[in-house]
Amino acid sequence: MKTTSLLTILFVFTATITFAQQGSVVGTWKLVSGKAAMGDSTMSYDDKTADAIKIVTPTHFAVLYNNVADSAFVNAGAGPVQFDDKNYTEELRYGNGKDWIGKKAKFTYRIEGDKWYIKGGIENVATFDEVWQRVK
Repeated sequence: MKTTSLLTILFVFTATITFAQQGSVVGTWKLVSGKAAMGDSTMSYDDKTADAIKIVTPTHFAVLYNNVADSAFVNAGAGPVQFDDKNYTEELRYGNGKDWIGKKAKFTYRIEGDKWYIKGGIENVATFDEVWQRVK
C-alpha cells in the first residue's frame, strides 16, 4: 500500500512539473528565425543559415550557434538566467565573445504553443528579435 501511495505521489509531482514547464521557458529550444542589430548593422538569420540550440533550466541557460553551410562553430554563451511570465534575462558569464562577458541580455517574451518569441538585447550593444521552437 505504501509503495502504491508513493508511486502515485511521484507520478502527480512529475506530471505537475512537466505541465508547469510546458508554458515556461524551461526546456530545450531550436532557433527558427531572428534579426539582430549592432550599431548600424542588421542581420537576419533562420534555421537554414544558423543551427542554434538554447537550453534553459530554472537557474541557467546555454546557447550554441553553428553555421549550417559548413557546420562551423560560430558562437556560444552561458550563465545564470532569471525570468517571470513576460521578462527573461541572461547574464553572460561564459562564451567566446569576451566583450559580452559580464553583460546582461534582457528580453520580453511570449510563448504560443511550442514557439517562444523573444525581443530585447544587451543595452548599447545589440538587439535581437528571435523565434525559437521547443524541442520535444
